[in-house]
Amino acid sequence: MRFVHAAVSAALAVALFAPPADAIDVIVVEELKETALQYGRYSGRFVTCDIHPPVRIRTAFLKYARSRGASDQHLELLAKVFDEGQARTTGLRTGFSKEECEEKLADPEGEKLLEQLREWYALPPHLKE
Repeated sequence: MRFVHAAVSAALAVALFAPPADAIDVIVVEELKETALQYGRYSGRFVTCDIHPPVRIRTAFLKYARSRGASDQHLELLAKVFDEGQARTTGLRTGFSKEECEEKLADPEGEKLLEQLREWYALPPHLKE
């Protein structure tokens, strides 16, 4: 009888203290927060440059976060972090000129950023050109 009681107690302890099966790893959440801040800044730079990105950066990032296992609560938090990143750049009085922004987007790093956004946004192949 004691063995059964101990086994039940152990099973309850595991059930109470184990994370849910669909829980997202804390490290993944922190990485997503860093990415949200970074891409929020990118979004703000597009606003500062008065250039429209090929896809909505916020939407693309949130789709990516969802694909990594973010719950609705995580998405709310990540949206706030994204907005914070964007606010850090849109408050700037002077930004890059439109020509400087287009030049930065034309370099390999800028092209990589745009491709990443398109991938996250999951555009159909004929719209990626």
